[in-house]
Amino acid sequence: MFTPAATFTHGNAMQQMAAGIAAIDGGQTSVSFSQTTQIDSSAVVCMIAWQKHAKQIGKTLSFADLPTNLSNLITLYGVGEFV
Repeated sequence: MFTPAATFTHGNAMQQMAAGIAAIDGGQTSVSFSQTTQIDSSAVVCMIAWQKHAKQIGKTLSFADLPTNLSNLITLYGVGEFV
């Protein structure tokens, strides 16, 4: 299970994106946000990109332990069907 950093914001989104892609390529099929305490909309963008990447290589990706503010952003942007 891939676990993004405690802080997942614009400042480190590119690193988080790359780490997530590497984890998916390495066989991970689940992402847990259990350690993530600071988050912004960059995480939503990465989640969509990770999901797209996983589908391109024939994997199903799931997300767990979403912080409330991340769930709220997903709802606000209306992208629940993509993550």
